[in-house]
Amino acid sequence: MAHSLSPRLDHCPPTLPREAYLDAGWFAREQATLFARQWMLVGRLADIAPGTMRRVELGLAPVILCRDADGALAAWHNTCRHRGAELCRGEVEPLGRLISCPYHAWAYAAADGRLVSTAHARPTDDFRREDHGLLPVSHRVWGGFVFLSAADDPPPLKSDVPLNTLDNWPLDSLVTAHRHEVTLACNWKAFWENYSECLHCPGIHPELCEMVPVYSRGIMGPTEAHDWTPESPVVPALRADADSWTPTGAPCGPLFLDLTDAERRAGHTFVTLWPSAYVVAHVDYVRSVRLLLLSVART
Repeated sequence: MAHSLSPRLDHCPPTLPREAYLDAGWFAREQATLFARQWMLVGRLADIAPGTMRRVELGLAPVILCRDADGALAAWHNTCRHRGAELCRGEVEPLGRLISCPYHAWAYAAADGRLVSTAHARPTDDFRREDHGLLPVSHRVWGGFVFLSAADDPPPLKSDVPLNTLDNWPLDSLVTAHRHEVTLACNWKAFWENYSECLHCPGIHPELCEMVPVYSRGIMGPTEAHDWTPESPVVPALRADADSWTPTGAPCGPLFLDLTDAERRAGHTFVTLWPSAYVVAHVDYVRSVRLLLLSVART
């Protein structure tokens, strides 16, 4: 039996049914509920140029993320209130003070979404402009990461550990040095199941297991070991000659100056922001992984 403080399960819970991974209807419900109502990572603030708007998807909801010339953010449903035409059609488009519909030229203030012009349409006397502004989407920035939620009353932004876990890393001032994109032939939940355990690590990731020896036991950390107790000695997470997750174990850039000795010894600090992303901080760089749902079996 594992120690009571270990994260190991003390029972065998039922798994999800087959349709949870393959059924298009199940997937659509997840899109309309979970992925529209939670906070979804959509990118780095530093990568969104002032004076631009970009098209993003929140579940089934198309959204415009706007950053004005002064750097202020706003987000709106990407739908004209007149006939429902798409307002931002390109991946990224220039943004001035107005967002204009390419269909009938209705125009909205980019800053507050109010309807400014109905162009050639001549509203009747009972038409209320204030009732036909753009529909807002909530946004917030944490550590230089931009999150959106289409919920009317979004929940607090939460992670699997306290959000201040990475306070000693200068997240706000970091810039993107490298980007890699891959399409996985799996349901999004299969990705998270793979991320959440290391049973596959010895067979699939031998180089990583060499870097992080505990992974070679098929576990994510010492507390998952059957024989772990709070009195067990604390051992470094990385191999003896490694300081960071690089091919050689040597840092690939200047070390972050404000880390504690414990944060340096850890070698990696994970923060998971379900259901869309996780962030891993190392002594010399930070990486983030973001999920985009393409279909029921493509992520």
